[in-house]
Amino acid sequence: MSRDKGTMSFEDVKGQDEAIKFLKIAISSGKMAHAYIFAGPRGCGRSLLAKNFAKTINCEDSENAPCNSCRKIDKDIHPDVKWVRGDEKSGQIKIDQMRELQSRIALKSYEGKYKVCIIQNAEFMTIEAANSFLKTLEEPPANTLFILITEKPKDLLPTIASRCQMVRLKPLPEDRLTSTLADVLEEFSDEEYAEDYTAANRGELSEKLNVLASWYRDLMVFKSTNDGSLLAHRDRADEIRKKAMTYDIDSLMRIFESVLSAKEKIESNVNPKLALSAMFNQMKSRLTERSVSKSAD
Repeated sequence: MSRDKGTMSFEDVKGQDEAIKFLKIAISSGKMAHAYIFAGPRGCGRSLLAKNFAKTINCEDSENAPCNSCRKIDKDIHPDVKWVRGDEKSGQIKIDQMRELQSRIALKSYEGKYKVCIIQNAEFMTIEAANSFLKTLEEPPANTLFILITEKPKDLLPTIASRCQMVRLKPLPEDRLTSTLADVLEEFSDEEYAEDYTAANRGELSEKLNVLASWYRDLMVFKSTNDGSLLAHRDRADEIRKKAMTYDIDSLMRIFESVLSAKEKIESNVNPKLALSAMFNQMKSRLTERSVSKSAD
């Protein structure tokens, strides 16, 4: 693969300078692999990095971004960028999805320079789906890029992993969270907050959700260990101790997962209002269950 234009920035992606530098060098040198694995913990920006990679290699005018192609990728309507996600109930990626993907990439590009296929949570491919995808990797179509997003690269078939370039992403350091915790907690205390966000705010919203996740992570840690030294927000240890007492550990885990899920969806182009509404519904559900439980006691 090659690209003769300069690379646009990955400005939406926070805290992944090494991965971004690696990808920019690959693009500018014309030595892009045909398949990459973006491996790292949830919430570190894997999906956002994949989206920005797709935008960069298909950008029509890097001097006047966002171009028409970039806007379409942001809105998840670009005909040459395909996201593959697991079944909503089981989380599995099934063979029918791989067959549809193979049919799609066999066609010529509609608009872009490259067809980009992004597989979310690739470790959840069924064995049939994985074997089907392996055949595609063995004979990759020209000008097609595959990005496998995973939290557990060791769970991928070794024959798939060996045919992909590994890009490891790090957990976001606390000093990258420029949004203050106080502001984030205040904003997310009101469900109408979801109405204020559009696709244009994805980078900012992703960062704020990361801060919110760190808050619930601290509540879980304190609830489990009663050890303030393990907190990310040690300056708010007293508040965390009091707040943690009002939750059970299962409720905290569910809310934490819902925040990370919302962040992941937003980074992979799901409508921000829908993603936030699902998160708020999970939060309200856990609060309702907690109230019912207390009344029963």
